[in-house]
Amino acid sequence: MARRGSSRPPLRDAKLTRLLSGALGADPIRTHLLLLASTSREHAEVTAEVLSFGGLARLAKLRPQVYEPTAPRALCSQLQADLATIETPGDETRAEMLDQMTPRQAHLDKLAQASNTLHSKLAAAETLLKGARSSFDNKLHMLSQLQEDAQRREGAAAAENDALREQVLVRVRVRVRVRVKG
Repeated sequence: MARRGSSRPPLRDAKLTRLLSGALGADPIRTHLLLLASTSREHAEVTAEVLSFGGLARLAKLRPQVYEPTAPRALCSQLQADLATIETPGDETRAEMLDQMTPRQAHLDKLAQASNTLHSKLAAAETLLKGARSSFDNKLHMLSQLQEDAQRREGAAAAENDALREQVLVRVRVRVRVRVKG
């Protein structure tokens, strides 16, 4: 607005003005305008335009009853008249609309190719996953066998340890008897 050299804000053209038409211009009501401005340098131009608009809007003088709301019955009549002027599409228009909605063969081919590519990638990923699962299962089986083997060795070592301990105790008892007798 500032660039165009306009001296007044376009109040009548604004959607907000139309929505608030019942409140604008009434004597006992004050209308406030809230402006949001940024402190960022990248938004400096927009902020300047917003502040310029706010300054011009502050100076605007509204007369009572400038924006008269449309009566509901008149609006309803207007809408009915507009509906009456709308034609139902004929066979030619319907055929044209169907033609526009039908996908082109090139697009279908492109989608089919993309689908096939994705299916092949999925198949490759499934193959890799099955291979990784098989390898994992094999390694897990090997680890369980190694664990069982280690437990067997541990049991054998414990039995050997117990046998050696028993032999040591027997020898100690024999030496104690020999010393006691001697």
